[in-house]
Amino acid sequence: ARFCEAIGLEESLRDDRADPVATLVEVGRLIAARDAAHWEEIFEKADCCCCLVRGLDAALSSDHVAARGLMRWKTRTPSGTVVPALPVPVVPEFRGDPDSPESAPSLGGTNADGGA
Repeated sequence: ARFCEAIGLEESLRDDRADPVATLVEVGRLIAARDAAHWEEIFEKADCCCCLVRGLDAALSSDHVAARGLMRWKTRTPSGTVVPALPVPVVPEFRGDPDSPESAPSLGGTNADGGA
């Protein structure tokens, strides 16, 4: 309700069970009508759980992400490109040294049949 109020969503669309597509379209239209600086100011004042998604570069340079070491781990794609990766403890590649990227498996490469 607070999010809907903050963005100025009309009352008839606030219960998205009635017409989820119409609600989604209108929320998208309202958000797209203003720039990120506008919404950042609005959401700083609103008592709702909302934040701007700025992109990977902004996430990688964020103080929050850096302080927690969230993107320290890296993985190597099958083409050899090294990319940041979120640590997933169930994946052996992310249990080692975060500064030494391991190769990511190819699509299906960890299947019982080896992806064949």
